[in-house]
Formats: sequence, C-alpha cells, structure tokens
Amino acid sequence: MMLAVSPSLVALLFSAAGPIQVTPAVTVETLRAEHAAHAAAVHSLLVVEVVETHNPRTPTWEAQTRSYLERRAAAERARIAADAAELQVPDSERRLVTEQRMREQPTTDLAAEYMPVWWANENERTRRRVACDFAGQRLRLEQRDLRDLTQLRAQFGIVAEQDQNLDSTRTLIITAGYTLLLNRDDTMATVLRGGTSSFAERLELLGIIPARLLDGRFPVELSDNPDGSINARGALPDTGQVIFELTLRREPGHHMTHMVQYSRTGEVVADLELSDYRHVAPGVWAPFHAETSRRLGGSLGERTETHEVASLEVNPPLDGSTFEPPAGIGVVSMDPQASEAYKNRPGHAAGRD
Repeated sequence: MMLAVSPSLVALLFSAAGPIQVTPAVTVETLRAEHAAHAAAVHSLLVVEVVETHNPRTPTWEAQTRSYLERRAAAERARIAADAAELQVPDSERRLVTEQRMREQPTTDLAAEYMPVWWANENERTRRRVACDFAGQRLRLEQRDLRDLTQLRAQFGIVAEQDQNLDSTRTLIITAGYTLLLNRDDTMATVLRGGTSSFAERLELLGIIPARLLDGRFPVELSDNPDGSINARGALPDTGQVIFELTLRREPGHHMTHMVQYSRTGEVVADLELSDYRHVAPGVWAPFHAETSRRLGGSLGERTETHEVASLEVNPPLDGSTFEPPAGIGVVSMDPQASEAYKNRPGHAAGRD
C-alpha cells in the first residue's frame, strides 16, 4: 500500500530542516584560484614576532668558516707586507712592521677572534617587527637581539672588536632592486643586492601556497586525510619524484598547516609547520605559530626557526618613509647595480644621498 504525501507536508519538512548544504569539490584549479585570492587580499602586513633560531654547528661549516677567515687574514697580511716592502727599512725589520700594522687594524677577522662569536650564535633569540608592502615590493625588518649579550661575551671570551658580529640587532630594508643593511645605531647603511624571496616567505608564513607549486608545472594529486584535512602531493613530470607535499585545512580557506619540499633526489630541503590560526580581518585567517627548517646544502646541516607572533595587522596603512633610511645616514655600496637601483628608487629626489 502506497502512502500519499501532500505537497504542503513536503514543503513543511524541508523548511524545517533548512536548505541542504553541498560542499564544493576541491580541485587543483579551485585551490589555485583560492590561494591567488588569499595573496591578492593582502596588500600590506605589519607583524611583531619573537623568533628562536638554531644554527647548525657542524664540523663542515665550522671548518669552512675558519678557512674563510684565515684566507681573509692572509690577504690582509699580504697587503700590509707589500706596503712594508716599499719602506726604506732592512729586510729583517719588515716582518716586525707587518705584525705591528696587523695589530693596529680595528679587526683582522682572524679565526681566533671570530670563531667564539660563531659558537655563541648557534642559538639566537630576536624580536622582529616586519612591515611589508606587497604592492610596492618593499619590506622593512627591525630586529632586536633578546639574549644576555654580557653573559655570552664572558662565556665565550668574545673580544670587543667582534661585538657587532655577536649582536644580531639590525634593520633591513629590502626591495626587488636593492637591500639596505643599517647598523645598530642607524648611522651607516650598506647597499646590497635586492631580491623578492622575503615577500614570498611572508606569504608562506600566512599559510598561502606558493603560486609556483600550482602553476601546472607539477602534476598534483589530492587526497583526504583521516582527520578531515586535505593532502596535496606534487611530483616531477619526468621522473614522478615527489617534489612537495602539502597539508591543508578543510575550512576556512584551505590554508596550509604543513609544507615539505624535496630535492630531485628525495632529500627534504625545507619544512614548514603552521598552527594557531586566528581570524585577523574580514575573510582573512593567519597562523600565529610557525616552525621552519631549511637545509643549507651539502653537510652544513639545517637551520631551524620558531616564530611566535605577538601581533599581526593585515592591510595597515604604511607611509613611504617606513622604507627609507634616517636622514643624514652614511651610505656605502657593495654592489653597483643595487646602488643604481637605490639612487633611482621611486619617490626619491636625485642627489639627496
């Protein structure tokens, strides 16, 4: 016997239950569009964070550092010896003159002076204030050393001439064309080569998938994890070797919680873990805890960092002066092309520097 159901009863049942929610299928294309939208929504960023850094203290890196310092000292000694050779003094006294002038140098970068700093900086702890203008490709990083430097000087026997290498307090202004490295008291700036990696890293620390991983060059396989998160695995098209693995939050926004990148030989070259996601602006979520590790190549080991975000503002107004050095600061250049980019930077009056 078939039971008749009136149309009005059907309508009543559906109105009481509410509309049926259908979750759209996640595909590589939808992820690409979603994360492109995430990146486009962040025009500027202001972050205050505490960063714990562990630098590897491997025999290979220590030996390479010591060898480099010894070569620098030898080159300086050779230069001074050449100058001494022009003096009208007996040959027996030229060595004494060379040694005296070496001692008169502000710092000779000898391994005996610098290596204690290298050991002391195995573990660093800094407070960073990062202002990033993504549209203008400008970033200012103000870094302050939080360690007890007096205790480190005594513990490792660090000489006064190496204090500037011990203290990691510094300010960096980074653009695509040049980088400015400001000293601790903001009296001198060095112009170095610029780059865009810092902007990409900031987006990754927001949980945004790097665009290059989803641009089609790598076949990507998606799967569901038992906890409801999504796994995305990319491989090299020629060998099938896995080149990256991503773990994504299901909702909201499918942000990253884990990214592992591999070399062509399958070695892990970078690892990023993100957690403590918070709602920071309409439609914008960001992680407040990050752990990173990156291999330095060969047998040098890996550098690890832990980021604890104290505050984070999305799209704050950033004045152009944020990315300028203090007026009257001395500027020296280490790269001709970077120097030209610095002199011709937008909004800069020619001849001011």
